[in-house]
Amino acid sequence: MKAVFPATTAGHTTALALGAVSALLELADRTLPDGVAGLVDRQPFVASYAGELARHVPDGLSWADCVGWWERQVAAVETKAPGLPLTRVPALGAVRDRLALAMVALLDEDDRWLQVVRELQGTTDVAGVPVAVVVAALERPGEAEVARLLERLTREHLVEPVAGTGQARKVAADLWSAVRDDEAWRALVKRASPPGPSAVAHWGDERSEHLRRHVDLLTQGRLDTLVARQVPGADGAAALAALSDRPLLWATRAQLLEGPALALAAGLDAVPAVRLEPAPGELADVPRPAWYDGPLVVLTGTAGGVGAEDARRATVTIGRSDLAERRRLWSTLLPRAGKRRVETLAGAFVVPDGYVRRLARDATVVAQVDGRRVPEVEDVRAASRRLCDHVLETKATRIDNQELTWDDVVTSPTVRADLEMLEHRCLLREELAVGDRGVGGAGVRALLTGPSGCGKTLAARTLAAVLQRNLYQVDLAAVFDKYVGVTEKILDRLLSDAEQLDAVLLLDEGDTFLGSRTDVRSANDRYANLETNFLLQRLETYAGIIVITTNAPDRIDSAFSRRMDATIVFGKPRAAARRRIWALHLPDGHDVSADELDALADRYRLTGGQIRNAALYARLVSARERRPLDADAVRAAVAAEHRKAGAMRAQRAPGSPGRPQPPSVDGYVGLAAAGAPRRVHRGRA
Repeated sequence: MKAVFPATTAGHTTALALGAVSALLELADRTLPDGVAGLVDRQPFVASYAGELARHVPDGLSWADCVGWWERQVAAVETKAPGLPLTRVPALGAVRDRLALAMVALLDEDDRWLQVVRELQGTTDVAGVPVAVVVAALERPGEAEVARLLERLTREHLVEPVAGTGQARKVAADLWSAVRDDEAWRALVKRASPPGPSAVAHWGDERSEHLRRHVDLLTQGRLDTLVARQVPGADGAAALAALSDRPLLWATRAQLLEGPALALAAGLDAVPAVRLEPAPGELADVPRPAWYDGPLVVLTGTAGGVGAEDARRATVTIGRSDLAERRRLWSTLLPRAGKRRVETLAGAFVVPDGYVRRLARDATVVAQVDGRRVPEVEDVRAASRRLCDHVLETKATRIDNQELTWDDVVTSPTVRADLEMLEHRCLLREELAVGDRGVGGAGVRALLTGPSGCGKTLAARTLAAVLQRNLYQVDLAAVFDKYVGVTEKILDRLLSDAEQLDAVLLLDEGDTFLGSRTDVRSANDRYANLETNFLLQRLETYAGIIVITTNAPDRIDSAFSRRMDATIVFGKPRAAARRRIWALHLPDGHDVSADELDALADRYRLTGGQIRNAALYARLVSARERRPLDADAVRAAVAAEHRKAGAMRAQRAPGSPGRPQPPSVDGYVGLAAAGAPRRVHRGRA
């Protein structure tokens, strides 16, 4: 006996390949008129393979005896190294089965063998290795095992038919390249390697033990399928892998049904796993081939369904960590941050584990760019803004809310108290959710109503600012779709992403979304009601913070009122409030005296939004005319605001023949919509 092959993946596949070459040359010696010598004359490259065979095969061994000798050499390698990848594949149970696969894979090793195959087949249009060639080279008289083997390998997608060539076969894409040498195999092993117990080390004992029991049942063969539902950003793949005593090989649906993923998983002694993303109302089939009865992990979101239930299937949910778990995770990710900073981070970023890891990584980079070794809380906030923009930017718009406080919101003491209570409800929502028997206990849903310009949107911005959360306004154009059911799917994904990113979501002009249901007289009414019903159900379980504003509360379906945790009614500001709003919006260094500000606030009954617009217009007048911003500029701005609102000037006040009195909302005739009667607002004396 000559050379012994190393007991490695590369040594095993090399022995298989040379055994397949030996079988082909034995077939050539048996069937071609001039045998191997004539083949070498026509295909000179064969000489190098024949020389390699001679280097390993004992002297004097005939071509007929070579095939059996190579089978023994392959078996010797497999004995020295049990658990080689191809020996674990159920469809390749014998040495000869693996030699058959290697023969089909010869064209992947060296496409010049195609010319040899064509000579053996007696045709010029073959693009793969015909079944007949493999059968003739390996099958013993009176058997049909090799033909049945190739049928099974084709059914299990280890080999594939070559289109338009009848019985020709080629090895499945990625299969031979993954097992042919140690480097490729190490790369696949690394891909399937678990992340280690640190992925769930911060979990509570009860939570980790619950998931571990399910994973153990799967790997022990007592379950066929484990469906893991995760919230966005939960990093369920890492959690499953960390609790499994076998690696998970992640594959696509196509790789499971039409590729060699199951064979590669068997070679790794791994559990095949797949990610599915069914939309709300969709049912995704479990990608399990009919012939496969091994374990399978399905990782999916919280929406939609996954296949039909069966007795050997279990479902688990992987949600976001609680406050104590987040505290431990932040301590692990930022060990130098200190207890106080970790406490702040755990309370300020109520996001799933995967997002926590990403925020810590990105914030570390931000800190290093600025020359700091340990990230500050503001670095994490900057990383959070980038993450939110990346996930939400196609469906919502971020609204700047930095440096706002409740002092910027001028409103009545009652509304101010309600807003501050809403702030504390948001801060304590996780604590309030403990023991809550309802659904969506960790969420906060607030409805702000009142006339246009009275500060509802500003209050939403300020709420997000004092909570130090990102604020996103839903983009109507990106959400609503003309096709039935698509709007609900987009909204569901938006709400799911926003609640897991812990962003404050703003539904401005909320009556657009939450309109009252109507009697069904047409298909349009039915589908409009479906959208309302969907939002009723989804807001019930919403675990984030959502603020809805409207100046038409009577158009909102009454069923939404019960689902609101807070309903705050804004009113038009009174004179004292208007005085404060004017003071807030006029720039520093203006020439409007305190008495004139009092007169402005008392005389012009504008909303906060109108005062802001008037202040901006006054600044424009002052800048254009290159003069200080004085009371005349403000009165001109108020007049412009009234014109914009559809009012016209009343008569001049008596006693002022030379100069008109400043326009007052109390001395104007309001213009209603086209065709509507005019209404006179009579002012006070």
